Amino acid sequence: MKDVKTQLRLAILICISMSCNREKSIGDLLQNKTWYWQSFSIDGEEQMSGFADCQKDNLLTFSDDNLVITNEGNLKCEPNSRQIDEHMYSLSDNGSQLNIEGLANYEIVNLTDKNLVTRREYNFKGEQVTEIITYAH
Repeated sequence: MKDVKTQLRLAILICISMSCNREKSIGDLLQNKTWYWQSFSIDGEEQMSGFADCQKDNLLTFSDDNLVITNEGNLKCEPNSRQIDEHMYSLSDNGSQLNIEGLANYEIVNLTDKNLVTRREYNFKGEQVTEIITYAH
């Protein structure tokens, strides 16, 4: 009887440890969380100090039905602007590319339980620039 109890305890511990070690999908990590800007750099130079408080409190939420909801936060830069905007988004290249319809395409550099790091290159005033945004939740 003692061996059966020991084996049962061991089986339960193995099941618990296996479920805890399950690798999370891109959706598990990205969706249904509210993300805010933690840092924003262009060509390696941090830009957040130049942002107005009304920009710093903006939020993003990615839903599981491919909708990204942007929220102006508590402070709105333009009093008459919409509080909430919605855009469709898609993931491609095995989750390494994030396309927010009508806004931009981003490379997902890193995605964890706590952070999302995106990167994109684009032309600004005739020069190629690299933008890196780190979001947290």
